[in-house]
Amino acid sequence: MQLEMLIVRHLDFNVVKCVLVASPGFVKDKLMEYVLSTERPEFRAIQENKSMVVLCHASSGHKHAVSEILSDPNITSRLSDTKAAGEVKALSDFYTMLKNEPARAFYGPMQCLAANEQEAIDTLLVTDSFVQIYRSE
Repeated sequence: MQLEMLIVRHLDFNVVKCVLVASPGFVKDKLMEYVLSTERPEFRAIQENKSMVVLCHASSGHKHAVSEILSDPNITSRLSDTKAAGEVKALSDFYTMLKNEPARAFYGPMQCLAANEQEAIDTLLVTDSFVQIYRSE
C-alpha cells in the first residue's frame, strides 16, 4: 500500500515535531483508527508517537487546504503544545508577507546570501530537501 511506503520513507519522529492528519469528513478518523489498530511494523512509529498526531478538518484534499488548516485558531492552539508551534507561526508570517510584500521573499541560495550581506534576513526558512542536498555532499 502506498501509505505504508510514505510513512516509512518520510516520517522520522526524531526529526518530525508534529503530524497533521486532515481531511474533509471522517477519512482522517478512519485512517488513524486503522493505523492505531493494525499490527504492521510500518505503523509502529506512529503508534508509539500518537501524541504528536493532530487530527483536523480540511475543506478539501488539495494543497491549498494546508494554509486553511494552519490559519485555524483551534489547530494553532493545539499545535502550541508541540515543538512545531514556532515553525507554524514562521510559516504563517511568511505567507502573510508573501501576500502583502512579495518582493521581500528570496528563494535561492545566492539571493539569500545577498540578503544576508545587507542584514535583511528576519527569518530564514529552509526546506528539508535543501538540507538533505547539503548533507549528502
